[in-house]
Parts: sequence; C-alpha cells; structure tokens
Amino acid sequence: DAEIDGISLIILHEDIAGIAQSFLAAGGHLRPDQWFILRQCLADTIAVLPSLKGDAWVYFARLHALAQALLRSAPGVGHS
Repeated sequence: DAEIDGISLIILHEDIAGIAQSFLAAGGHLRPDQWFILRQCLADTIAVLPSLKGDAWVYFARLHALAQALLRSAPGVGHS
C-alpha cells in the first residue's frame, strides 16, 4: 500500500472517487460526513503532491482539482 506521510494513496483515491460518484448519483448532494471527508481529502492531496512525480503527480493533481470542484458546491460555501 503506497503511503506518503501516513496517507494511503489508495484510500485517498477511493475516498475522492467514491464521494464524486455519490455526488453525481444524489444530484449534487452529499451527507455532512461526506463533505467533511472531502475537505480532509483535499488537505491530503496537498500533502502528498510534492512527493509525487510523473503520472502519479498528474493523477493526484486531477483528484485534487475534482475535490476542489465538488467543495465549491458545498452548502454554506460562498461563491465569490
């Protein structure tokens, strides 16, 4: 299991991908715990990206962008 600073890359991928699937299936809605997990995943992608190279960096940069895009629609988030 690939880990960087105690963060499992496989779990990070599964969490973001799974929440994205739930978001789409629920018409853009997530449970409060899913929003919380997504915020943690965003922080985790920021933590792991500097240690990655090549295709792995590109992949996790895309997951980071996906998490950011999902969080922009979180309840209570300002759209400024």
